[in-house]
Amino acid sequence: MDTQNPYSPPMTDLTKPGQTAELELAGRGSRFGAALVDGIIGLVFLVPMFFVFGGWAMLTSGEMGFMTSLMFGLLGFAFFCVVHGHFLKTSGQTIGKKIVGIKIVDMNGNKPDLVTLLAKRYLSMSLISAIPGIGGLLAIVNILFIFRSDKRCVHDLIAGTQVVVA
Repeated sequence: MDTQNPYSPPMTDLTKPGQTAELELAGRGSRFGAALVDGIIGLVFLVPMFFVFGGWAMLTSGEMGFMTSLMFGLLGFAFFCVVHGHFLKTSGQTIGKKIVGIKIVDMNGNKPDLVTLLAKRYLSMSLISAIPGIGGLLAIVNILFIFRSDKRCVHDLIAGTQVVVA
């Protein structure tokens, strides 16, 4: 006699070929480490550029306007795209994420396309952070979202992404 329970849920494997059944979310520490590495890489470029183009003098004298701040932000974003663009396109990782062993995926576990990553995930937060007065506060709120149970920051919610162990 067959002992299979007719009321049990189906046992069909619903994962796509090459996809693991369950993704392990990246830890807060590894995400912080990756952001730290990426930040140091960015500073290597941005600090000298800031001095060469007079950004430091404008900042310390209080004469840096919104447009100048936006220009430096866009230059920084362009540098980010040059340095990390290839890695984001091929593996969904920045250099920092590659070093600590984490990657960005969509909510189905697939690698998002480059436009989604750059425009929605990175550029959106760069522009929001440049808003005078409240940009810094919004950037902090973005970071604090990592303490939610799904560990998704605001930029993850905007782009429909999550960060998982590679």
